[in-house]
Amino acid sequence: LSCTCNNGSAQASELTCCGRIGRRRIEPEVTVIEITDDADALRSASEVSDAWMKHTQCTQRELSILTRPPVFKPEPRTRKFASICEDRMVGVGFFDPLCFEHPEEGYVYQIIRERPEAPDGTRTHLLLHVADLLRDESVKLLSLGLAPLSLQTMEPFLHSAWTRRLLKFSQQLPWYNFA
Repeated sequence: LSCTCNNGSAQASELTCCGRIGRRRIEPEVTVIEITDDADALRSASEVSDAWMKHTQCTQRELSILTRPPVFKPEPRTRKFASICEDRMVGVGFFDPLCFEHPEEGYVYQIIRERPEAPDGTRTHLLLHVADLLRDESVKLLSLGLAPLSLQTMEPFLHSAWTRRLLKFSQQLPWYNFA
């Protein structure tokens, strides 16, 4: 399994740092489960998303410019996971297939949400758990999509100056859910 950031690979130092943070013991303990076809769990995932929206958003309306809106019902080939802490769902992550006909080719990290009171490291822990699971399933690629914008900017920047300004601006807006 390889991880990519948009058009290139993540730098080893970023993945190592991510691994250190996500694999340290989170107190209290957080476990990750798949909830793809579980209607009750998907309702709880919607509650996590609502809590995230209330804490993060400036308005009640969700903007979906950089990512698709979350769907809290089963979707073909989309994998959905939840972080559970003390019998309560505290985070969710949705992974869309890169190719619907061949999901074993890879997934893109599409939606990530957590409750404001979730333990530090919950989102990273969920991502690393799913990456391990997909690797064990022989999935070839896990794209981090726009998630790397939350990391330090990688040099050299391979796109136009306009794109760079747009991405820097995007990181500061409340609808960028990886900040």
